[in-house]
Amino acid sequence: MKVGINIRPLHSGHKLRGIGYYTESLLNALEKDEDINIVRFSNLKELKDVDLVHYPWFDLYFHSLPIRKKIPTVVTVHDVIPLIFKDKYPVGLKGNLNFLLQKFALRRTDAIITDSNASKLDICKFLNVKEEKISVIPLAANEDFKISGETKLIFIKRKYNLPDDFLLYVGDVNWTKNVPFLIEGFHRIIQNPNLDKVKLVLVGSAFLKKVDDINHPELAPLKRVNKSIKELNLESKIIRMGDIDKDQLVAFYNLATIYIQPSLMRVLVCRSWKP
Repeated sequence: MKVGINIRPLHSGHKLRGIGYYTESLLNALEKDEDINIVRFSNLKELKDVDLVHYPWFDLYFHSLPIRKKIPTVVTVHDVIPLIFKDKYPVGLKGNLNFLLQKFALRRTDAIITDSNASKLDICKFLNVKEEKISVIPLAANEDFKISGETKLIFIKRKYNLPDDFLLYVGDVNWTKNVPFLIEGFHRIIQNPNLDKVKLVLVGSAFLKKVDDINHPELAPLKRVNKSIKELNLESKIIRMGDIDKDQLVAFYNLATIYIQPSLMRVLVCRSWKP
């Protein structure tokens, strides 16, 4: 089978985010399968003689999915968080027009992949897609994320001057990530005399952005994070990293005392889950 996979996430802001890692990992795995011939493409017009097309991401407010499809098409929709919390993700007229086009294009695809049953239910509810068209394929762990050797860990610890005990967060600072809550919670933790030497390590490009003079609603959580760190005198207790490569990230996970993911979306899913 000859399959075309759209690689636009590898050449955009998604490259170092979850969608980029998903796309690259998917390509690497499928290209090892001798029964599948993978063709990487960015422009659909350049694609010829393939049996199937896969878009490994779905953008709600940018017209990235073609409406007319001459080739059987599969698309991965990771989540629809901006539709669940619409007041936190404001879009303009162009965004709303693109949403209508994307919604129409999605319903004309042959199949949809998503990461979880919770996302499947959300896709059905907010995008009016038939349940039988959606397949849940949970994300697999990347084989690179494993226990690292002591020598490598000592090198990374010294290079970044990491403490013996630290909490780790990796990701963005949009509203659902709930990072302001993490900062406030961390401040309470270190009030305990037995935990006053613990530090918090924040990994992600957002933590190095200068946004104080930029007025945009999506930057409000990051502004709140920066303000809290300053007002709570946490500058010396928090290590703000930018993006780091995968090998270094693996070491950070190994070295961390605890990894924290305070996402509001995960809280919502847990509260609504029934066995």
